[in-house]
Amino acid sequence: MVIVEMLEVSLKRRGIVIALTIGLCLYNILLSDPELSRRQLSSEAATLNGEPAKSLNILTLGGSVTWGAVIDDREQAYPSLIKKDGHNVVNLAIRGHGSDYPAQCIYSMVNDEEWFDSNIIFDVIILEFSINGLGLISLLTQRLQDRYPDALFIYVDLYTLIRRRNPKLQALISKVEEDVGAHIYSFPTTTSEDAEEKAKLEWLYAEDKHHINHEGHKLVRDNVERIISEADIPEEPTLGSWHGGDTCHDIFGTGQVPFKFTGDARINKFDDQKTQFAVEVGMDGAVIEYHYDGKLDTEITLGYMTKCIDELPSSNIYPPVVTKVVQTEEMIEEARRDFNNGDVHILLAENDGIEPIKNGWSFLDSISKKKKRRMYHQSETSVVGVVKPGVNYIYIQPLEKKKNPFRVTATVICEACKKAQQGNAELEKSITAYHFSRGKKVVKKTV
Repeated sequence: MVIVEMLEVSLKRRGIVIALTIGLCLYNILLSDPELSRRQLSSEAATLNGEPAKSLNILTLGGSVTWGAVIDDREQAYPSLIKKDGHNVVNLAIRGHGSDYPAQCIYSMVNDEEWFDSNIIFDVIILEFSINGLGLISLLTQRLQDRYPDALFIYVDLYTLIRRRNPKLQALISKVEEDVGAHIYSFPTTTSEDAEEKAKLEWLYAEDKHHINHEGHKLVRDNVERIISEADIPEEPTLGSWHGGDTCHDIFGTGQVPFKFTGDARINKFDDQKTQFAVEVGMDGAVIEYHYDGKLDTEITLGYMTKCIDELPSSNIYPPVVTKVVQTEEMIEEARRDFNNGDVHILLAENDGIEPIKNGWSFLDSISKKKKRRMYHQSETSVVGVVKPGVNYIYIQPLEKKKNPFRVTATVICEACKKAQQGNAELEKSITAYHFSRGKKVVKKTV
């Protein structure tokens, strides 16, 4: 009897200690960041009250965070955590990419999944592009809404602790909210540059203070689930149209090259750790042989790698190139002669970027169009010409020797993207004007 009474007293004391410990932890969280704590606790309560009413089809699009980079196990990324909650999640996020590539290639991205039923109707679409850029975001949301008119859109607004927030970003996010009625989840942040204020948020980030860690992914999952649980999602959503679709080939993530190439070029896995591929073009230039199955002349866009040591354009680690799209091998030889004879003239206009180049040449400077993104290794996209039905040849000629070769990461043809204003008009006003002969600078001046 005495032993029983002692055991009861021991259990009571243990319960008191546990309760005090939990209470102290909650108090410390509330003291350090009350708003974060209220959001986190309320969202956890919403997800712990029971299983979701039904299994939903969810599409996630974004950059390296949504892909699951840096964390030890990609199964701990928020798309996988949502999947574990009983939903069917298709994660098509791409490392090192903003929204411009999926905006032009969402049809190909969805239909390239061999195991994936292209007629599936997504109930929820989650977007995450604040870190890598929201280029052509309105085109992306428009195409997604045309195809999935009843989908619930959620925008995950992430932050990085290693650079200041671009004030223009909020206007683009507000546009997403306005265009498709997206629900915005803003990750905890501080507007202060004070190190102590930022330090309060480091428990949500990996060591690089750029990608979120397991705790950060859990927080995103909890709040996304809360938004879903509070939304009125139709039982029988409708399926719309792709309006012509697109034809895109991702070399960067797959290593698959759907075209022939000749000259000074090779396919290379340039990052073993991240398993990233590109067609690398050397200083002697290369030609891509591209077969276009469409019926109408259409612009073709190349994806290519960019990175600067600092924000100055002159610090880029990839060479600028000129390109030309033609339809016969004879026209390719003519293009080579023009370049070798110095008949390729490039003038960067002071106000509107690059002026038209003689005889259909295009210029890519291998620099991110967004100044704040220049120091990060990521893919950019630019229109390089027009392809015609049948065989086309894309001549790529580097202009300067740089640390790395020019790297082609994707080809993009979007029949449904007539409204996209993609091209070379977003370069900085003061760059360099060139006159090249056989890849060597003959004239260089600043405009």
